[in-house]
Amino acid sequence: MDCAEKAFIESELKFSTWLDVERKSIEHIFYADDPKSAVETALKINIIGKDLRKKNIRISKPKLEVLKKEDWAEAWKKHFKVQHVTRRVVIKPSWLKYTAKKGEVIIEIDPGMSFGTGKHATTRFCLKMLDRIAKETDVSKMTVLDAGCGSGILSIGAVRLGFSKITAFDFDPESVVIAKENFDINKISRSKASVADAELSMFKAPEKFDIVVANIISDILIVNCEKLDSLLRPDGYLVLAGILSTDYSKVRKAFKSIGFKEIHKSSENEWTGGMFRRN
Repeated sequence: MDCAEKAFIESELKFSTWLDVERKSIEHIFYADDPKSAVETALKINIIGKDLRKKNIRISKPKLEVLKKEDWAEAWKKHFKVQHVTRRVVIKPSWLKYTAKKGEVIIEIDPGMSFGTGKHATTRFCLKMLDRIAKETDVSKMTVLDAGCGSGILSIGAVRLGFSKITAFDFDPESVVIAKENFDINKISRSKASVADAELSMFKAPEKFDIVVANIISDILIVNCEKLDSLLRPDGYLVLAGILSTDYSKVRKAFKSIGFKEIHKSSENEWTGGMFRRN
């Protein structure tokens, strides 16, 4: 997650991010329901752009384009291909054909307007950690909490990797709808994976989880460190992502202060993710 993307998230703008490898550029696509809100969004982007220039980060001026909501999927499908996240975890767009090889775990996804295509490094990190745990441990009776689930991609991955039961939530109601649709695409029952509309600070669960995965920006992780701890069993795994590398030490310090130890971390470009357990 780059500095611009973090600023857009903190401004509560709805957008998707694409990495264009050929042009070596990052493309941010924003959504607005009407011309007035589109102009307001463009103004917000310009203000963010001015602040970023003070940090020697430059972004292009926004371009306004009219696009019917029902045509949105067609507009971004060209960016989304079959992805091999690990040797066995494969993400397949719902509209593409792919024949699974022996031992491969297939996640079929249609992210719509929510975060979670698998292209983002933070999403891939979380999937890698779930795969790592599943390789090292019998996960058939382990429960997972997917905090800030977006498209539901991590929940689906957890089901495919053999975890017992997955509970997911997101503060964006549209993401909840899309996650449910993706559960249906993957033929996952609600008894196996459920999703709710909730904010992290207000989320309540009847039980604690063996694994908590939180792909959320660093400021929210730090403020809610004790909340995340309260949702995890004493011997559980805590997977944190969505963290700029420049912010990672602050996140690690916050969780270390309440008894967690980093057992693995990985950095790619400008982001760093970590997996933690209690000391």
